[in-house]
Amino acid sequence: SPVHERTNGSARALSYDRAQTVRQYLISRGIAPERIEVKGWGGKHMLYDENSPAARRNIRVEVEVLADQ
Repeated sequence: SPVHERTNGSARALSYDRAQTVRQYLISRGIAPERIEVKGWGGKHMLYDENSPAARRNIRVEVEVLADQ
């Protein structure tokens, strides 16, 4: 599966790019850029074992809303 084929570095870059895309969308919808922080974890912080049928659910973006400052 594609999860197994990626190297850790490219997975991290892809993860970061995915998070940046979500960030840009949120900004376009009126969220202040300073309220948005992005991180690309790649193969870290997986919810499911990479050999399980649910492994594709590891490919995700998590959003946390930060308070106004």
